[in-house]
Amino acid sequence: MSHKVKSFCDRLNIEYHEELDSYYEKGLALYEEKGLFAIDKERITYYHKKYNIFRKWFDDVIAACDAIKADEDLIVFIYTLVAVIEDNAPLTIIPMPNRESIETDHAPLFSLLYFLEDMVGDMEKRGVPHEVISDTLYGFDSEMNDYYSMFGRSGVRTYVGWFLLFVRKEIIRVGRFQMQFKKFSDKIRAFEKDGDIKILMDGVEVHKKGMLFGSKNQDDEAGKYYAEITEDENGITGYPVDELGNCIPEKITLNGYKEFLKPGDDVISVHIPSDGPLDYEYSEKSYEETIRIVKECYPEYNFKAFACWSWLMAKEIKLIMGRDTNITRFADKYHVYPIKSVGFGVFAFLFNLPGPVDPKDLPEKSSMHKLVKKYLMDGNVLYERGGIIKL
Repeated sequence: MSHKVKSFCDRLNIEYHEELDSYYEKGLALYEEKGLFAIDKERITYYHKKYNIFRKWFDDVIAACDAIKADEDLIVFIYTLVAVIEDNAPLTIIPMPNRESIETDHAPLFSLLYFLEDMVGDMEKRGVPHEVISDTLYGFDSEMNDYYSMFGRSGVRTYVGWFLLFVRKEIIRVGRFQMQFKKFSDKIRAFEKDGDIKILMDGVEVHKKGMLFGSKNQDDEAGKYYAEITEDENGITGYPVDELGNCIPEKITLNGYKEFLKPGDDVISVHIPSDGPLDYEYSEKSYEETIRIVKECYPEYNFKAFACWSWLMAKEIKLIMGRDTNITRFADKYHVYPIKSVGFGVFAFLFNLPGPVDPKDLPEKSSMHKLVKKYLMDGNVLYERGGIIKL
């Protein structure tokens, strides 16, 4: 068997893994059963017309169907990836083929669209508004814009892991934001008393400069300490977080505060697609509409807060820009805290680069580009942070 699968991998120029053998067999069985279902243009066109999925790249998607139809290996790859997804197995079992061509750039898309009926059926059954279903599915097309920015052509090859959230029905788009159903896992606990919110770090190594230990430029052992919460008759004691989202290396004790968020609680993780400005009123409406939709359509989901993990949470942006902007107004709504960060987000999402580069080589296409570039060239790091909004 492995020889047969290795030959398949060689033809697609992808790395072979022993775990792939059984999934390859499942992929072949699916191909025999489903034929060209995964790349059926009529089926894809039907859902596109009903929900306006591909608002820019529809012609490319249809062209990819024709290109893949001529390559049986890619059809088998599509169904093999379907088998991997159905089994919740690691995507590393079957690496994405790359010929820098329309067929390999789009092939994983058809593995994902294989699950369209299931995705749409669940949202329709729950009574999710048609506009929300349409905007959710538009995520496939929207991400192709980012792919185009990096590679000069449409595709989804590098975003399969992200799109699994859609296939697994863990995310919907409401207005400006993609909203993910998620269990909170960061090692913090959040408390409130008369509108005053305090965040304490709990069970994690922190650096005295304020970020989690191991963050860029905060990884020397001499600066490390362990932050945890203790409770006794005097109150709740721990290391707090300041307004910039840095942990303060001095303990405080809280009295009369009520806990509203801890690890394991349901939260809505807020993701910000790159297809529009962060208009404040539109953003506010998105939060309000999300609360309504979740209560009506996902009543089993008892979420305690909105949460966001992003470079946009960096309160330093207001200092860099020297004024309020849509980004700073977005971040001001959140109570922020440190996470482990190497400062990659600003390169990926502000400058649309596949990885960090020397700051002096960053583009200057906007005033924000220029100001952030200067900030980074001065030796600073724009860390990603976590942020929460109490309901």
